[in-house]
Amino acid sequence: MLYIITYSTNNCKSFSKEYPNIIVLPKKKKYSYESKNKISSVIDFCNSKKSNDIILYVQPGNFLLFKNYNDIIKRFKSSGKKLIFSKRRSDKSFREKYSQDLLFNSCLKMRINIDFYIGTAEEISSLWKDYLNTTNLSELIYISRLCQFTDQSKINIDKENLIFYNYQILIQGQVR
Repeated sequence: MLYIITYSTNNCKSFSKEYPNIIVLPKKKKYSYESKNKISSVIDFCNSKKSNDIILYVQPGNFLLFKNYNDIIKRFKSSGKKLIFSKRRSDKSFREKYSQDLLFNSCLKMRINIDFYIGTAEEISSLWKDYLNTTNLSELIYISRLCQFTDQSKINIDKENLIFYNYQILIQGQVR
């Protein structure tokens, strides 16, 4: 089964009307950091599902779904992976690339986009569970460190745009 989920810090009433099939996870106030509350909700949701159910996490407002559920499931299963993150768009300039390198958010020599990922409920829950025990780490730095210092086979990036595609608009010679 495929579930598409999101967690919003804003009012999701209009979002829920536009995308009625996307589950908006309940807001939590357990942690002082909003990102930990979000991840806690994601983990709770995944733990409430079968271990092999497929979960697609999307950040509200920044996406379009072009494929139907069956096609998404088929593409995910054909990858042979248990968890796939979206690839971050290409850097616009040398300055942006340099600043991104300083932010320590590369994985497998690519930029990772933690706002969009798909995986089995068990794999997503397993990946995020230790994040709740960290102090002062963003989700992006947590994932980047996992990728660089632990088993890299857990972190996969959709470099072929099999499931995710980051679109850039070229306006008057500049990428926007």
